Amino acid sequence: MSKKKVEHVHKYLLIKVGSYTKPERWEVYKCMLPGCNHYIPKPLALGRQCICWACGETFQIKKHRMLRKPTCGCRGKFKPVEFESTPLIDLLRG
Repeated sequence: MSKKKVEHVHKYLLIKVGSYTKPERWEVYKCMLPGCNHYIPKPLALGRQCICWACGETFQIKKHRMLRKPTCGCRGKFKPVEFESTPLIDLLRG
């Protein structure tokens, strides 16, 4: 019986593999979704689709986003606060 290949977008975590006694250890991204045993070397993860650890949205890994837990940059975004209109705010807005 053949195994079915389940295709999904991976949720990567950067880990180091290799022996603790030797200085050669490799950084690889491991998919942390249940039932997935996918690993990819860090240099090959560049440009791959991934799930953001902060918001859960899918994004493409870029060089400046190759973190231990990759995020799409949503943590740096903020929603502007809307204040209720008052006479003082209307006066300041002009």
